[in-house]
Amino acid sequence: MKTRLLLSMMVGLAAVCGPAPALAAWSKGFVVDYYAAPGWKAGDKDSNCPNGDAPAPDWVKVMTTSWRTEEEARRLVTNAAVGGVPLGNRGPRPNQNVYRDPTLVADPMTPTVVGNTGYGFDLDGNSQTGFVSPDGKERGLDNQAYRAVGCMNQFRGGSRAEPRADVDYEMAEMRAGVFTVVIVVSGEGNDPMNDPNVRVGMYLSKDKLGIDSNGAVGADDSYRVDPDPRFTTVFDAKSVGGVITPRAPLERVRLREPGARGGFGQDLVLEKPQARLTLKADGTLFAEIGGYRNWRAMYESMAAAGAAAEQPAGVLYSALWYNWQKLADWKPAGIAGPNTHISGFYTMDAVPAFVITPDSHQVVTRAEVFSGVSQAASRTPEETARIMRLVGADAGFRLIGGARSWPNPPDPNESLPNDPLYWAKAIQDPRGSYYATGLASPAEPPPATAASPGGLASNGR
Repeated sequence: MKTRLLLSMMVGLAAVCGPAPALAAWSKGFVVDYYAAPGWKAGDKDSNCPNGDAPAPDWVKVMTTSWRTEEEARRLVTNAAVGGVPLGNRGPRPNQNVYRDPTLVADPMTPTVVGNTGYGFDLDGNSQTGFVSPDGKERGLDNQAYRAVGCMNQFRGGSRAEPRADVDYEMAEMRAGVFTVVIVVSGEGNDPMNDPNVRVGMYLSKDKLGIDSNGAVGADDSYRVDPDPRFTTVFDAKSVGGVITPRAPLERVRLREPGARGGFGQDLVLEKPQARLTLKADGTLFAEIGGYRNWRAMYESMAAAGAAAEQPAGVLYSALWYNWQKLADWKPAGIAGPNTHISGFYTMDAVPAFVITPDSHQVVTRAEVFSGVSQAASRTPEETARIMRLVGADAGFRLIGGARSWPNPPDPNESLPNDPLYWAKAIQDPRGSYYATGLASPAEPPPATAASPGGLASNGR
């Protein structure tokens, strides 16, 4: 009913609202119903993690410091409610927050993936490095983000066939209306399966997912594009045998962070990305994207919710910092010092949908960059902070000390920032949190704003 009503309204509006946008010979719309960063797992112990899951933290030991006795730590954490203990308060001195500066504590040396089976793209063009796909057909797959955390229980596995705990949580949040991602694929030929002139558009949507009576995302519902440039990627592509790939190398991909609790609407920025979309015989779409991501931005989005998420995750967040740092494998040209980015890989399953222009007037018939008012950006920092605090996140979170200055020594004169809306403001910044928190390098220009929508992705026109 929702779809039929909206489409009938659009027909009437189109008659009075001027000419339609440029048409494509064919177009297909989709809404994402599963979105993850998958990792390979073949049992409780496998060649990637021969010792099984990394041991869960001993919180009494973790919270015992030079200024807090073991007995005090035991009283603090025993029978305490999740989120009820300031677990981040375990630095060398009282009230030093190790989420804000993980370099206050030593590397916990949490095991990383030692095997060679995984998912990803060959980002560096070297088939001798990286993972081998589970079917053995692809080699040199770069996915160091997975290698860094793939033996932690919270991050082991992660495909739709074998979801992991954090993906279960994130997908439940997506289905509850936290965010919606839509995809438009259009072309100029007569056969979508084989077309040298294809356009791909990936967007945030203004509408919540439509859930059917079986609890699944329903097909053929309608969703309006949210034109926010932080979450938009459009590029030229080609289709061969139903597999769609970019016609030329992409410079950058911008999408929505798949995490719900950790991301809070944070933008996902992938450098030197690769993409592959597959039109499936049942009418659905399978999308794969990979690239290099700033690992400090990854850590920052997780650590902002550390007070509520670290204990149930069974992961020391300082381990995320140190493992990603050690395994980072790329940095922009001209940047001195250690690598700032780490390779990663994401997949999306999508079902057919009607993707609608931001003004609700027409069905999108050609993937393009849209302008208009963004629902994602219209939320105030105060509103964002209120939502974040409901789930135990720190709306004023920012990296400080050694973490902020990495790889340089900590600044002993740096004062603790006291803006209670710092992180909330950053993720509402039209440039995106990645840029607003100062984690982008000088070699990375900020994304276009709504006033200048061009250049959101390479090859857009």
